[in-house]
Amino acid sequence: MGWGSTAGAGAGSRGVRCNAFELYRWTPDQVQGMVFFIFLVGTLSQAYRVDEFVARGQRKDLGVCERCGGTFEPGSCAESDCPLKGR
Repeated sequence: MGWGSTAGAGAGSRGVRCNAFELYRWTPDQVQGMVFFIFLVGTLSQAYRVDEFVARGQRKDLGVCERCGGTFEPGSCAESDCPLKGR
C-alpha cells in the first residue's frame, strides 16, 4: 500500500484514505516546544562566539594580548600585535 491508497480493503470494511499531509497534526504546544528547541540549539551553537567577544573586550581593557590573554611570555607570544611585546 502506498500513499493515498485505501487501507483495510477486506470484506465489509470501508476504505480509509491515507494522505501524507494528514498523518499527524501538530498541537500548538508541540509547535511552541519545537520552536523553543530550535532556539536553544541555535543559542548553544553560537555561545562560544559571544564568549570570545566578551573575553577579547575584557583582555583589551586589561591591556593584555587579546588572543592568548597573557598566558605566554612576551617574547614567546605568536601574535604580531601583542601589547606585551613592547613592554
